[in-house]
Amino acid sequence: MGQPTLLFCEGKALRGDRLSSEERERELEHLVESVVGDMGYVLVDVAEVRERANLVVRVAIDRPEGGITLGEIERVSLALGDALDVAALYDHPYLLDVTSPGLDRELRTEREFRWAEGKPVRLITREPVEGANVWEGVLRAGSDPLVLEVEGRKLEIPRRLVKRARLNIPL
Repeated sequence: MGQPTLLFCEGKALRGDRLSSEERERELEHLVESVVGDMGYVLVDVAEVRERANLVVRVAIDRPEGGITLGEIERVSLALGDALDVAALYDHPYLLDVTSPGLDRELRTEREFRWAEGKPVRLITREPVEGANVWEGVLRAGSDPLVLEVEGRKLEIPRRLVKRARLNIPL
């Protein structure tokens, strides 16, 4: 009997080289959403950003009821780091930045608007909606159109009209 043949390869070179940036972004989002969800948290946002010469994988998470702690962020960061290493989506170094969404987070994506459902928000529109460009209320639906509850009534605002949207948490 001969000796077993072993082949050692670095996973990053095998996967990172063959994925387009769009495929990698989709796989990244799926992986992060899976890990974060399995741990009982909500994924608010995931993005790849270039900062100087570094690629940063930025992930914002929260608890379903809100108010995530630093210890929880650390646990998720370690789990995501391990999962990203195993998935080998990158063939070059990257930084992983896991954060809470923050009280003054700007809402941009459908995922962020869905996360903000039930929370107070402030919207600025590109053109007047019912005579006003600035609206404050509780976001009742983060889909399109957005449904904002203002002084007991529901107002529908198409997403295409939203110039800027933020959480409106009183400090």
